[in-house]
Formats: sequence, structure tokens, C-alpha cells
Amino acid sequence: MKNVVFLFTILVFPLLIFHFHRLDLELEESAEEERALLERVERLQSTISEMEACHHHRQVKSDATMQQQAKLIDYLQQKLEEQGRRKKTLTDKLFGKRDKENQMNSANIINAG
Repeated sequence: MKNVVFLFTILVFPLLIFHFHRLDLELEESAEEERALLERVERLQSTISEMEACHHHRQVKSDATMQQQAKLIDYLQQKLEEQGRRKKTLTDKLFGKRDKENQMNSANIINAG
């Protein structure tokens, strides 16, 4: 029995120590790899946050530009409609705006006289 214990101690114990040492090294490597991955995740999250902020800023600017353009379009359409309702003749431009009824009455008076 003493021989078996002795052989176990001589042969198996060094193998166990080697195995435990190898497991310890693998554990350290895994911990180091985990730290590196966590740092990478942190950098990527920071990059995503920056991109989201940039996108939000661009979206706000784009919305403001679209609102300004819509107001300008409405304003220009209103001006076109106003011009369509009142077209100036050469007489209107030279002498100011007159009602057509007054022009007709003047023409009738001239024709009658």
C-alpha cells in the first residue's frame, strides 16, 4: 500500500499540479480577454452614443429646414394667388388701380356725348 501511495505521489501529483497550473493560466487569459472585450464594448457604446447625438442633431436641423421650406412654399403660393386675383393693366400701372365699373361708366359717358 505504501508503494501505491508513493507512486501516486510521484507520478500523479506532478500531473495534477501541471493541470492546475494550466487551468490557472487559462483562467488568467480568459479574464484578460474579458477585460479587453469589455473595453471594446465600452468604446462601441461610446461611438454609438456619439452617432445617435449626431443623428439627432441632423434630424432637428432637417426638420427645421423642412418647416422653413413649407412656410416659404405657403407664402409664395399665397402671393401667386393674390397676383392671380388682381392682374394690373397698363392703365392700372400708370394711373393706379380703378374699378372696371368706373371705366365702363366713363366709356358710356364718352360714347353718349
